[in-house]
Parts: sequence; structure tokens; C-alpha cells
Amino acid sequence: MACNRAIGSTLCYQISAYFGKDLLERYALERLLRYRRQVKENEGNLFIFMMGLRVVPLVPNWMINVASPHVGVPWFHIFFPALFGLMPYNFLFIQAGNILSRLTSTGDIVDATTLFQFGLLGAVTIGISVFRSRRMGKSKHAAES
Repeated sequence: MACNRAIGSTLCYQISAYFGKDLLERYALERLLRYRRQVKENEGNLFIFMMGLRVVPLVPNWMINVASPHVGVPWFHIFFPALFGLMPYNFLFIQAGNILSRLTSTGDIVDATTLFQFGLLGAVTIGISVFRSRRMGKSKHAAES
């Protein structure tokens, strides 16, 4: 399922790259300029920034997919953060389906196992981002020396 979302995000990105610029500039120019500024500010940590956008859904995913080709985000910074950053949501929806299929009372909706699994998956996702950020920081620091 995560792979489907990553492929769908990348296809949306590609379609927008060919057909979306005029529409975006006409109907969402302010958002596009704000996003361009954020991408420029996070140029050195673009992967981490994109992963954060996927994990913390403050910006709609469709807007990220549609606007990214017009602000200088390469396609692989769409595919891989979508693949890994959307995993917690995929896990949550799969768990929700499993729980609903076994539901006998409202007390069955949330249990300790589900909360632990979701927390663990979120921690792994954030851990990967932090590890990569630190690794990039060390290599950047070494390059400056």
C-alpha cells in the first residue's frame, strides 16, 4: 500500500510538471511562493523537510505533489518520503480495518498493542530522519573544514 501511494504521488508530480504550472500560478500563487521559500530555506536538508511534511500532515499531500515540480523539488524527494513518511498512516488504516473486522464493543477500538505498534512505527520513521539529518550534518561540517 505504501508503494502505491509513493507511485501515485510521483505520477501526480509528473502530471503537474507538464500541465499544472499555469493553474497553480493562477489559483494558488501565494501558496506556491510560500512553499518555494520553504524549499529554498531547507535546500541542504530537503529529504528531511519532505519527510516531515509527509509525517506531520499540516500541508495536504496533494498540494505537495502538485506544487513540488514548480519549486525545484526533484521527483525522488517526492517518492521516497511518500514511501516512508506515509507508512504510519498506512499502518493506522490497516490496523483500523483489522480492528473494525473484530469489533464487538467500543472498548475494543483502542488497545495497548495497537498503541505500542503505532508508536514504534512512528519512532522508527522519526529515527531514520534524525539519523539521516545528523549524518548529513557531519558530512557538511567535514566539507566546510
